[in-house]
Amino acid sequence: MTYKFRDIVDVKAVQVLMDKLWLASGIPTGIIDVDGTVLVATGWQDICAKFHRQNLGTKVRCQESDAYLARHLQELANLPPCGYVEYQCGNGMIDIAIPIVIEGRHLANIFLGQFFYEPPQETFFINQARRYGFDEVAYLKALRQVPIFSREKVSEILAFNSSLVDLLTRMGVEKLRQIETQQELLKSEEKFRTLFEGSNDAAYILEPDGKLLEVNRMACEQFGFSRDELLGKAMFELLAPDKVANFSNRVQEIQQKGRLVFETKHLGKDGVPFPVEVSVRSFEYQGQPALLGTFRDISQRKQNEEKLRASLKEKDVLLQEIHHRVKNNLQVVSSLLYLQSEKFNDPELTACFLESQSRICSMALAHEQLYQTKNLSEVRLKTYVESLVAQLQQSFLLPDQAITCRLEVEEFVLNIEKVIPCGLLITELLSNAYKHAFVDGRTGNITISMHRCGKQVVLAVADNGVGLPTGYDWCQAKTLGMHLMTALTNQLNGTLELEQDHGTLFKVRFVP
Repeated sequence: MTYKFRDIVDVKAVQVLMDKLWLASGIPTGIIDVDGTVLVATGWQDICAKFHRQNLGTKVRCQESDAYLARHLQELANLPPCGYVEYQCGNGMIDIAIPIVIEGRHLANIFLGQFFYEPPQETFFINQARRYGFDEVAYLKALRQVPIFSREKVSEILAFNSSLVDLLTRMGVEKLRQIETQQELLKSEEKFRTLFEGSNDAAYILEPDGKLLEVNRMACEQFGFSRDELLGKAMFELLAPDKVANFSNRVQEIQQKGRLVFETKHLGKDGVPFPVEVSVRSFEYQGQPALLGTFRDISQRKQNEEKLRASLKEKDVLLQEIHHRVKNNLQVVSSLLYLQSEKFNDPELTACFLESQSRICSMALAHEQLYQTKNLSEVRLKTYVESLVAQLQQSFLLPDQAITCRLEVEEFVLNIEKVIPCGLLITELLSNAYKHAFVDGRTGNITISMHRCGKQVVLAVADNGVGLPTGYDWCQAKTLGMHLMTALTNQLNGTLELEQDHGTLFKVRFVP
């Protein structure tokens, strides 16, 4: 940062101070910056200003004095321990200079002069007046006005000037800090202004009560107003009528949370509302609390969302129709199997047809559940199992059998890829229980349970019937039913377990 002494010190105030000091004490003082510009001057002597510096012969001696002081003041490292430079010019007067250094930079010098330590010899100056053509009377009058200070008095003056230098240095440092802070603030504001105006989103700054303090170009384009028309408006004037009532609540929420993102509707100059996504946060603007908001017109996005919703609805209708047709077709197949089975008198063959019908019905029921629900990929398990078991009971339970079937099914959903294998497993296990567990008119209980256990789902079908024959190895069984249960368990990536204790219990564990 480049700066001069007059940039960081109030020169006018210092001039007033030095003028008062001159009137009170007769101490001549000057402050000159390193470029040679006189900043403060008080009590400067006419003998120098009107005579010596106006004549080429005597001016040389003034210039020698100036050069000596300047040279020694520039060499701060070689400055005498007293902290100042003293020189008696060729014209016989004393000059003393004290450097002013602020933040390591030599910016100016305080000069004390011109004065004498002892009364001057007027003969020397009379001869000098005659030699250089000065008005002798006026010249001697100017000479007699030059102050005479004892060395003790000069020491006191120098002590004052040293304190003055310290004061000016502190003032300069403080001012310098203010300038640096202001410059940083200006840079920050300039950067903010660049980002604010260059944003692709509309942006505005609000007072906490909603009054617009600033808007960027995009905000003007979005609203259709000029900047001058927008500034001073209240934000609720730019909201759709149905959004105005919620404005104060929004402001309170922003102040509590610090920032908020929400959707609302703005009102353009043409009076047509348009949907926007708004992001607002509280911040400090020009030393006062304010709100910084950006918003984006989402009309196109809303149109796309509406098209997407319509497309999804169309897809849902189509999928429902597909599931409905699949269910109807499966029921047709089941009916054809039933009609075909009516032509046979062999009970075993008829039973095979009945089992196939039941399997098909379990799949049809899953598709029926799908087209009756809003979610076309998942089935509510409890409802499905209840309906499936009711159908199977009608198919397999003989009129003279007293068998109770109890359901313990947890309420959750499974996707269609898991539901159909589960339904077929329940069909196989329940049909086997009805056919083999309660022979010779036995009564008993069948329990079907399905629940979550950690990350797994456990499907269990238990009966208290006669159980499996002694020595029966179900893993090696060649029956179609056992092959189906093994295949369906593998389809679920699950495990099949068998327990025999007062009946039969099959368990299937799988991850949904």
